[in-house]
Amino acid sequence: MDALTSLFKDFDFAALLPPLDTFLGQVAFWTRLALLAGPLVLLCAGLLYFFHPSADPGSRVGFRSYLSTGSTQVWRFAQRIAGMVYIGLGGGLFVIYLILSLFFGVMGPLGMATTALVCIILFAVLVLAAQVLLRMWILRYYDKDGNRK
Repeated sequence: MDALTSLFKDFDFAALLPPLDTFLGQVAFWTRLALLAGPLVLLCAGLLYFFHPSADPGSRVGFRSYLSTGSTQVWRFAQRIAGMVYIGLGGGLFVIYLILSLFFGVMGPLGMATTALVCIILFAVLVLAAQVLLRMWILRYYDKDGNRK
């Protein structure tokens, strides 16, 4: 045991860790990236759905649900509405989260991670609520077979 202790006597384990300021700078970068990635993807999907919707319900890209694939008319309506909702939700959350991430410089690492986690959970809840509202909106104007009411 003494031989093992003498072997590591002059070894500095702290030298293996990165400098604390570099590590904290990376925490701020990664939490900002995690915070802004979801709204940015949602905004891009909304722009794609609104300005370049796919022509037929059989396409793999688009707002897909049982209701939206009923007919071509419902598909186009769903893409347009989903595009508007996603642009508004993604753009709004991106701006809010960007402003919020500017305050990461005065927060500690735990505060940054906690704030990012709460915002990501809020984002997921809002996207699920948007999905439900989109389906309700489609049902308001179309029946389950894809015919206009």
